[in-house]
Amino acid sequence: MFPIAVRLGELPITWYGVLVAAGFFVGVRWTLGAARRDGLSGAHVEWLAFWVIVAAVVGSRALFVLTQLPHFLAHPAEIFQPRRGGLVFLGGLLAAVAVGALYMRLRRLPLLRYADLVAPGIALGHAIGRLGCLAVGCCYGTPAADLPWAVRFPVSEWEQIAPAGVPLHPVQLYEFGANLGIFALLLVLRPRRRFVGQIGLTYLALYGAARIVLEVFRGDGERGFVWQGVLGEAVSTSQFTAAMLLIAAVVGYALLRRRARAASGSTPP
Repeated sequence: MFPIAVRLGELPITWYGVLVAAGFFVGVRWTLGAARRDGLSGAHVEWLAFWVIVAAVVGSRALFVLTQLPHFLAHPAEIFQPRRGGLVFLGGLLAAVAVGALYMRLRRLPLLRYADLVAPGIALGHAIGRLGCLAVGCCYGTPAADLPWAVRFPVSEWEQIAPAGVPLHPVQLYEFGANLGIFALLLVLRPRRRFVGQIGLTYLALYGAARIVLEVFRGDGERGFVWQGVLGEAVSTSQFTAAMLLIAAVVGYALLRRRARAASGSTPP
């Protein structure tokens, strides 16, 4: 809606950049506080956050490039110009998980325990970042002429992303609310955790399920599609990735719960 936060001479600072940076900062600060309460190393959290942020930026851009590979093969210089397209959160999430797991292994730290620690902070930071998407009009929704809460993006001096003046689903706000809801649910679950890894896997499952639904309301064209669904609807790259994430999280949850029950000497009902 209001893409430019401030200008430093000829350099525009967008609200997208400001809010994504704020999301990283708030998520890391929350995680550091949780680490102190859980008796975990804040220094490891800070280093983990650094490498995860780097991986998230690279991974999110890489998945976007893959969704538009023919275009970027023809115009390789645009790969390094984020204004020529954007970032895909799921690509960043997968890269962050991989790099975080590698860091844990190299440092010989308990992976599942740290996964439980960082998951709520990721949801909180992601919620704030989605407000940046709303501010600049990226990741916009499908047309919704009869929707009372539809949003309309004005013509902007910034490179136009969302179609101006068209009533659209405020899918950025839907995802903001979904992430805040996941954050709240994880906070409720934390003191009731039955096994190590439960919080992290619950986050992955909940976000995967939410993203599958949210993709239905996405209207931005540069999505990348995997195949046509059984009902004729196209399955986007993000929807497919979210489905795989959900399945992996559910399987991991079931395995860890079974292992925890076996270790405690109880038998499943």
